[in-house]
Amino acid sequence: MDGEKIGRDEFLQLPAEQVRRWVLQKNKPHTGIFVADGNRRLVMTQTGLTTASKDFYPAYLEIVTGFFMKNLAVFFDHGLNTLLFPLFGTSLLDRCDSYRQVVMPGLIRLLFQNEKWLCFYRENAVRVKTYGNMEILNREFPGLGLADIVRQTEIQTSSNEKHTLFYGFFSSVIPGIALIREAHRLMESQNRELTQAEWTRLYYGEPAAPADFFITSTCIGYLGALPPWGYGKNTQVYTLPVPGILGLNERTYRDILYDLLFLRQTSPADKMDGIEAKDIEYLKNFYRENRDRVVGTGKKVGKCWLPNT
Repeated sequence: MDGEKIGRDEFLQLPAEQVRRWVLQKNKPHTGIFVADGNRRLVMTQTGLTTASKDFYPAYLEIVTGFFMKNLAVFFDHGLNTLLFPLFGTSLLDRCDSYRQVVMPGLIRLLFQNEKWLCFYRENAVRVKTYGNMEILNREFPGLGLADIVRQTEIQTSSNEKHTLFYGFFSSVIPGIALIREAHRLMESQNRELTQAEWTRLYYGEPAAPADFFITSTCIGYLGALPPWGYGKNTQVYTLPVPGILGLNERTYRDILYDLLFLRQTSPADKMDGIEAKDIEYLKNFYRENRDRVVGTGKKVGKCWLPNT
């Protein structure tokens, strides 16, 4: 079926299997980045609890991981090969003791040790990989063996070949000493600079294609969560107006897929050649009507910032 012969509404109603075949045939999207913020606010709306309640963070673990498993099912059921998901950023280390003591170790034990999650990886043939700085887990949570739990899951899922899920741990755009030394060694030995593909292989331990999409939510300012060397000139950015794990569902992901598959097709550099007069007129009117608007501004509701929609 040709994309020019199918409208968005029809595409949204297609069986997942048909969409998956389309994605696999085009090999797009192959790789994606998903940054899910706003989880504490989401849990407040789901439970009525505040972070001061002793029941808040246990509920947080159940609710957040429940939504996240559904997110992954949407991505993989629709043919995505590789997903990069920043799990822990360095800013989380500055949060309250309750968050550090309950949420961070709890997420590790659920995502990498809980049988429900291990079964999910098996049934969906998901290979779990990590990037970033795993040693921070040992430093910040001594004696808990959290890094070992994660590595064990990497080993257990290493033979899964259908999908790859990269969990990010305290990654930074600033390369670590070991990476810099290895990059310097390679550049010295070959007398040239490294390509992005070579930097990517060094950082992730294997080849990784630049992401086709970057999905974030509510606070686009969290660009620091972008995985290093994980994106390129054709990476498209999509912002969900609600917390990511709530906003990413079959309907919204289908909307993103339609945009990627049929509206954002890469064209030659001279793609403006031959543009029709009626399209120029449409552009002219669109620019006139929207010249005073800014995408990405918002409003304050109590202590929370919400985007204008």
